[in-house]
Amino acid sequence: FGAARAERDPLVGGADAREEDGAETTDTASPAVERGRYELILTPERLAEVVATLKEQELICLDTETTGLDSGAELCGISFAWRPGHGVYIPVLSQDPASHLDLETVVQQLKPVLEDPVIPKCGHNVKFDTRVLLRSGIKLRGIVFDTMLASQLLDPSRPSHRLDDLVHDLLGYRMTPISQLIGDGDAQCSMAEVNLEQVAEYAAEDADMTLRLQQYLAPQIEAHGMTELL
Repeated sequence: FGAARAERDPLVGGADAREEDGAETTDTASPAVERGRYELILTPERLAEVVATLKEQELICLDTETTGLDSGAELCGISFAWRPGHGVYIPVLSQDPASHLDLETVVQQLKPVLEDPVIPKCGHNVKFDTRVLLRSGIKLRGIVFDTMLASQLLDPSRPSHRLDDLVHDLLGYRMTPISQLIGDGDAQCSMAEVNLEQVAEYAAEDADMTLRLQQYLAPQIEAHGMTELL
């Protein structure tokens, strides 16, 4: 599962935010943004480069992928975006563990960044990611923006504050549905069973589009004088 998909929009029920098709809006908007370039991070050298880059950013967006939605779900990987049109995915759990870094190595490298309150971070329903990371030994600090909460503050009457719906309605972009990766119904599988290349495209897209959504919503939050409230 993608991180907190069932909790992406707690005000409209417990449906997976990238999976439940019944509440989706019709695809009528003209694309306002193009799909980004997404990268799978597999080596210690490339991870070190990403960590060094994250430390230099004014704002980084993060998202987690997990094996499920329950309290005991395992972390499959973490995605980051720091500029529109680009995102990376760092896997820690898959069917081919020899192809990527292990959880301990990734946590050790990312912990200083994710626990640094001076490095600003954003996400969509970051509370879920915070809980997932805490179970992996990381106390997430420095959160300055949550696009789900921002949407709820700006338009509480919206029928959905799901990431997919907001990106489609506000940015004119249709995100990849999670059902394309894990299926649905009785045939549904875990994100840890999906090909890493597919997971990377899906997960990094999450971080990229959330960052773009933050850039769209932040000026409106400020204009309405709700920055401190958020």
